[in-house]
Amino acid sequence: MFKSPLDARYRVPEAPTPAPEHALPRRGVSPALPVITSQRTGRRAAAGIDPEARFGPPPESRPAPPAADRSAVRSTRRANRRFGTGALVGFAASLLIAVVGLWGVAVLAFG
Repeated sequence: MFKSPLDARYRVPEAPTPAPEHALPRRGVSPALPVITSQRTGRRAAAGIDPEARFGPPPESRPAPPAADRSAVRSTRRANRRFGTGALVGFAASLLIAVVGLWGVAVLAFG
């Protein structure tokens, strides 16, 4: 609304030659939005070659290591039960503190 008009001194000058055909934007899905793509190289011609011929055979895989002994690790079921019990006790304690606090405020306010 209150923008000043564009200053001609700061405009980019016109190119001395027109842009080559491959550098022009190509139409995309929407007619209003051009899709800019890079110039393609000749690497597409090699796409028909078998990857094993280009890179060699895949490396040999190693056998999986044996599973670690987990007998000393505590049970997740027991840990979840203890956490749930602690959360329930904590909730009950905070509820009790809130009720006692409101009762104390009511005693102080209404005598």
